[in-house]
Amino acid sequence: MQVARGKDASLASSLRQGLELGRTMAYQTDLEKKLAALTVKDVNRALAAHLSSDRLVIVRAGDFSKKATPDKK
Repeated sequence: MQVARGKDASLASSLRQGLELGRTMAYQTDLEKKLAALTVKDVNRALAAHLSSDRLVIVRAGDFSKKATPDKK
């Protein structure tokens, strides 16, 4: 996992948010280690515990009468 602290604005934002929440950079480091240690099985277990496909809503919006054209670069 990469963390964007290489830019002053990202670092300042992280520090500000940490101050507001009473968290230190040590807290952030510990959190990053925990996230890096997660397995696919851990994530799937958490998703199954907190999400219900019965209550999932999928919304499509837009003008579907027009034919989609590929983006030109």
